[in-house]
Amino acid sequence: MKNNHHLPAQERWDLLDHNRVPTGKTLCRGEKIPAGIYHIVVLGWIVNSSGEFLISRRSPQKSNPLLWETTGGAKQAGEDSLKAVMREIKEEVGIDVSRNRPVFLGTRQRLERIYFDCWMFFKDFPIEAVRLQQGETCDARWVNDDTFLQMIQKGQVTRASTEFFPLMKGWRDLLFKNENFQSLSGE
Repeated sequence: MKNNHHLPAQERWDLLDHNRVPTGKTLCRGEKIPAGIYHIVVLGWIVNSSGEFLISRRSPQKSNPLLWETTGGAKQAGEDSLKAVMREIKEEVGIDVSRNRPVFLGTRQRLERIYFDCWMFFKDFPIEAVRLQQGETCDARWVNDDTFLQMIQKGQVTRASTEFFPLMKGWRDLLFKNENFQSLSGE
């Protein structure tokens, strides 16, 4: 694994009301979100043909330092949820899932002012293909369900990834046997 030194510009988030309707306003990351207003955070699970999924370790400089998680982050202004999750995966672990079939797993209001949109992609690649984003991720690995559950029990996994794991597992197990792990274009 190598580091990806791409540093994003100041993030702006689209703001939504409690029904997920855009307000037409944006906010810079770090600014206080007003009461009754929300933004979207995306999570992207990548599953390989062995049924394992990719997790990455948060950089020591981030909140929840050194915890493991599925790739994710805030949807930026003007993006839709799918474009946001594909961007986050490419930025944080250097993997392009734009040619793999996206599976929308669902959305949840979590925490006070955040909607989480959860996505899954089926893709095979060696762990050596991962390119870590400096300041965001410091490690990555493929894990199976048992290993991930042990990591959860030891407090090594973020709350969001812990909460969304059963949803991912259910959809993965349902779709797994019929999934194409190559890109939609056959590459």
